[in-house]
Amino acid sequence: MKQFNRSLVLILVLAVITLNSCGGQTSEEGEYSKVSPERFKELVNDGEVQLVDVRTMEEYRNGHIKGAILADYLSGEFSDYKPKLNKAKTVYVYCAVGGRSKRAAEDLERSGYTVVELEGGIRNWNSKGFELEK
Repeated sequence: MKQFNRSLVLILVLAVITLNSCGGQTSEEGEYSKVSPERFKELVNDGEVQLVDVRTMEEYRNGHIKGAILADYLSGEFSDYKPKLNKAKTVYVYCAVGGRSKRAAEDLERSGYTVVELEGGIRNWNSKGFELEK
């Protein structure tokens, strides 16, 4: 029984060491964060950014954040547009309430992009009274 306990402890120690040692390895994945409308506004107003609206054309026409490029996530347009984005620059993404932009952000992050998503989408942006372009 003592031998079994020692083996179990050794396995657990090795597992912990292995898990902790992975932190220093580099990854092909980028970074992904979700921010408030206030912070998102600060970031996109900070200069020339890659701002992507993943809603439909109709939603986009009803009002979008100034400077946003339409890349409809549901139509497949997003997949066509993604390779045109610069991986060296952060991609700012949003949709109506957050579902499509979350999937788009995760997709971009897995492909090596650094991504910032608007928390709560354009609905949350509107609730703060922030301006939209038509």
